[in-house]
Amino acid sequence: MPHTILIIDDNDAFRGMLRTVLDARGYRVVVARTGADGLQVAAQQPIDAALVDVEMSPMDGFEFCQQFQEQSKAAGRDVPMWIMTGVLRPGLTKRAAAVGALVVLRKPLNIEATCAQFEREFRQRTERAESAAEADSGPPSA
Repeated sequence: MPHTILIIDDNDAFRGMLRTVLDARGYRVVVARTGADGLQVAAQQPIDAALVDVEMSPMDGFEFCQQFQEQSKAAGRDVPMWIMTGVLRPGLTKRAAAVGALVVLRKPLNIEATCAQFEREFRQRTERAESAAEADSGPPSA
């Protein structure tokens, strides 16, 4: 089953382009124009990753990440988040990390590198889950 990626960006053309490109790469893509809409979408279906523009209003990408992380944890999920920006500003990476985002990506995105990051993160999370499941099952019975 393909991974579901939530894209939140207030730029319709950019959001549409990302959807088209990620769909073509086999991801299931859901989109939202605002952070509030993104939270609503995520509450209605499981999301495997979020790709969020930082500069939106009234809820910016940082506020979305903070609320989404809380919403996901309450549902027993740990969902990776990436923040996107057209302009790298001082302190952006630290602020993104403080709200749980893995990386700040600069627009225009390098799609190859972005998809590689998604796949690496999905693979690592799967490996950690499998290791935890093996540890929880204990030693094999004789």
